[in-house]
Amino acid sequence: MRKLYTLVALLVLSATAAFAQCPPANKCAFTVFMTDSYGDAWNGGSVVLQQKVAGTWTSMDTIAYTCPGGASVCSGQNGATPNANSTAIVMLCQNDSVRVQILAPGGYPDEIGLSVKNSAGNTIFTQTPVTTLTPTTAANYVYGKFVTTACFISSCPLTASPTIGNQTSCGPAPVTFTATWSNPNYSMMWVAANGSTVGTGASYTTGAITANTTVSGRLITDDNTKGRVSGGPSTALFAAANNATTGASLVGYNTAPGGNFTNYTGLAVTTPFTWDSTTVRVFPTANGGTVNFRIRVYERKGKIFTGLNGGALLYSSAPITAVNSGTTPANIK
Repeated sequence: MRKLYTLVALLVLSATAAFAQCPPANKCAFTVFMTDSYGDAWNGGSVVLQQKVAGTWTSMDTIAYTCPGGASVCSGQNGATPNANSTAIVMLCQNDSVRVQILAPGGYPDEIGLSVKNSAGNTIFTQTPVTTLTPTTAANYVYGKFVTTACFISSCPLTASPTIGNQTSCGPAPVTFTATWSNPNYSMMWVAANGSTVGTGASYTTGAITANTTVSGRLITDDNTKGRVSGGPSTALFAAANNATTGASLVGYNTAPGGNFTNYTGLAVTTPFTWDSTTVRVFPTANGGTVNFRIRVYERKGKIFTGLNGGALLYSSAPITAVNSGTTPANIK
């Protein structure tokens, strides 16, 4: 049963905006998940998140859990399943204290709850409903304080090691190795004795083993301090017949060029990286419609612009096919 209170007149003063103590570059987004123990949103209640400006707690953002469509009454709004009404993005200064305070009690402040997560999805503050609050005692009530994390959370250096158990085989047979590790943000790379990559993922199955065999595993992660890079050949790999000399870009061509499967484009790599995607120009079905290619990794040897020069093949993808079933040229990713 819901409790009834005798309401008193409240004077609500509008707040004057103040500049935060940090520049915009040092502010980042945090997500607030609002809950209501009864399931009818916050009944006019609101919460303010404050940080200090010149020694004074100052409003940075105000949140309120409202009924969908601005309705005054609703049900099924307890926030257990986050939705557009129960979540809010707030901008706060990084590595700084935050005070969480009730701004407007609403009708039932004893039902209000919330949690705050940073950009990595980690919960950095949680507040369950304070069941003793009333509309009178909840005015300016301070839930508590927390410290924001840095806007950017680096994925490096690696702080976990994989655990790989020994396996045995009775007679010539494949063996499956399985690895476990503590940080789900990392991924596993399986490496042969010569250093080449033979598999990725939590498990790796060998070919038929006839003698003692060593398989190594390495954890890898993308360094999120580095931005993504896009690139490609400055001219077409497969020049059209009327531009065989210049090798002009294929972007403006509407007919397929002649096939030449000895061409390639390469790039020198000096640090580990993740290959996200490849985009190829595919001409309509009437003019070919299909491009087949592979991605290969070679040992660097000699000057890249003079060819591979005998560098060892470290990795080769399976054949990759890009198909254009339309009637005009298309870039297929």
